[in-house]
Amino acid sequence: MADGSMAAEAMALPHNIEAEQALLGALLVNNDVYDRISGLVNETHFYDPVHGRIFETAARRIQKNALASPVTLKAFLEDDEGLKELGGPAYLARLAGAAISIFAAKDYAQLIYDLAIRRELITIGQGIAEKAARMDVESEPKDQIVEAEQQLYKLGEQGRV
Repeated sequence: MADGSMAAEAMALPHNIEAEQALLGALLVNNDVYDRISGLVNETHFYDPVHGRIFETAARRIQKNALASPVTLKAFLEDDEGLKELGGPAYLARLAGAAISIFAAKDYAQLIYDLAIRRELITIGQGIAEKAARMDVESEPKDQIVEAEQQLYKLGEQGRV
């Protein structure tokens, strides 16, 4: 039963797969989107690990002034097991078909970033609760507070712990 509740808890983490798909589609259709969003999101902000890998691969190509499109990314991602589960290279074409306008890209990127921060806050909170519940001679409450403050500060400053 514990495994089922853990799976339900993981499913409840804040995310928006459709926003990730639409943003990736926009990026694959118009590489100029990258300049608008690169300061806001990176591959770690995507909930779906496959989306993170697609973003990372596209970003690396764009940074080299090379085209990142469903056709050009196919060779780099066709062995990706996660992508195969989603339909393989055809999934990249479907992403491009779900593209949003370049003008909406920053709003979608902000949403993806905000959801990633919320997931990170949940993780920090769970860690704080777990440590506080454990009676450990080496872990004094004052030390736990300092550690939690440091994690939250780092998240606030960098957007990632």
